[in-house]
Amino acid sequence: MGHGSRHRRPAQGRRHGRTQDGRQVAPTTSPSTSPRRSGSRAARFVGATVALSLGAGVTAVVQTIRVQLPTTKILLLAIFPRRAKPTAERVVLAQASCIAAQLADNHTIFYRNINQLFLRPDGSIPAALMPDFEHPSAQGYRLWAEAIEPTVAALMGDQALAPAAP
Repeated sequence: MGHGSRHRRPAQGRRHGRTQDGRQVAPTTSPSTSPRRSGSRAARFVGATVALSLGAGVTAVVQTIRVQLPTTKILLLAIFPRRAKPTAERVVLAQASCIAAQLADNHTIFYRNINQLFLRPDGSIPAALMPDFEHPSAQGYRLWAEAIEPTVAALMGDQALAPAAP
């Protein structure tokens, strides 16, 4: 997941993974919420097989989280669009996002598609929001955080934070 929240760290607790010497580290607490934005580099290879592969990757990550942290609520986001203008690659990303959306049970796994925030009516991406047409700028991250804040707050049983001044 990219980092864009202003005042709240959605996944509380010690980060787990591997130490510098390769030892497995388990979390000290179970995070209550885990927003997820999956990578999508494979999408540049266009085709239905790629979309299925990306979707299978998201599914595997969600299943791993579910096994290791069964009570954690997961917020999946649609894979963000990329490239300045609509491309076949975006179609693959949208197909993979549809696969991810099917994982949502609205009890422990939730799905949001906020991609419209990054697109003009003609489907182009403003450079002010994604300067390289793939990764959000500070303004893009702010829009992202504000878009998911009410959902994250609700999942955590919290009040949503007011948007920060630009």
